[in-house]
Amino acid sequence: MRSLRERVRFALAVAILTLGAALGAVAGENESRPFLWKATSEKNTVYLLGSIHLGKPSFYPLSEPVESAFKECPVLVVEADPNQMDLVETALLITEKGMYPQGKTVFDALNREERARLEKVAQEMDLPLGHAAQMRPWFLMQTLEVAKAQQLGYSAMFGVDLHFVKQASNQGKVVKELESMREQIEMLSSFSPELERSFLLQALDEMQNFEAHLNELLAAWRAGDAEKMAEVGGLGGEAEEEYPELFEKLVYERNDRMTDKIVGYLDLDTPHFVVVGSLHLVGDKGIVAQLRDRGFKVKQE
Repeated sequence: MRSLRERVRFALAVAILTLGAALGAVAGENESRPFLWKATSEKNTVYLLGSIHLGKPSFYPLSEPVESAFKECPVLVVEADPNQMDLVETALLITEKGMYPQGKTVFDALNREERARLEKVAQEMDLPLGHAAQMRPWFLMQTLEVAKAQQLGYSAMFGVDLHFVKQASNQGKVVKELESMREQIEMLSSFSPELERSFLLQALDEMQNFEAHLNELLAAWRAGDAEKMAEVGGLGGEAEEEYPELFEKLVYERNDRMTDKIVGYLDLDTPHFVVVGSLHLVGDKGIVAQLRDRGFKVKQE
């Protein structure tokens, strides 16, 4: 059985990997059912595609049910649309929220043994130590995870959010956001220094398990197994009991805000195709459950 530390660590990884970009429904990679739901009201239809951040070239072409649902919808909804992002503003915000001011580094929060662990992982990820030291723990942890995923062959260039944003642009579809890049950065940087430090140290300890954890997540996703996804993500388990603030901010508060927006789409008369992090769709407090509780019909495709 996975240790509590591993469950907490992986729950954090899942939550971060469900920010912004998607892993989409892949034809040819043995998925038994797409992670796709259809929500309907008396007025409208909204498709909900579960996602993860990074993708591979082998993920394409996407499965027929996903492509058909997208074709049906004049409106695409993603968590954060890169085309609506002000690059200068975002860079300034990351500098403010994700980097230490001059004269301070992440090493100030680490002892000698912890610094050695960071140096070892940074070297394995080909991340210059001087650059890594300037990052706040939340941003450094995310940077290390992305670097590890890239070593495993994943890239944001092949994320399905970006795929659909490009398709929507080419086809003249409207693109809406559930959140914004600013909201995501401010949320990730809102944890206490002590909690950030704890997450970083756990990430360093368990980087060697990253691929196994990711494969477990992908297996649940490809099977269209919502219960397994919730379990793997730590929802309702010991990890959540240990770090309620983490789950509340990264998952549940965002679920509520996203559900409110989706309810608004269901009151329109134009079908919407929503790509959202897989963990946000599952569990008793997930978007699918909330929509059902509000009286909408929701079925998995």
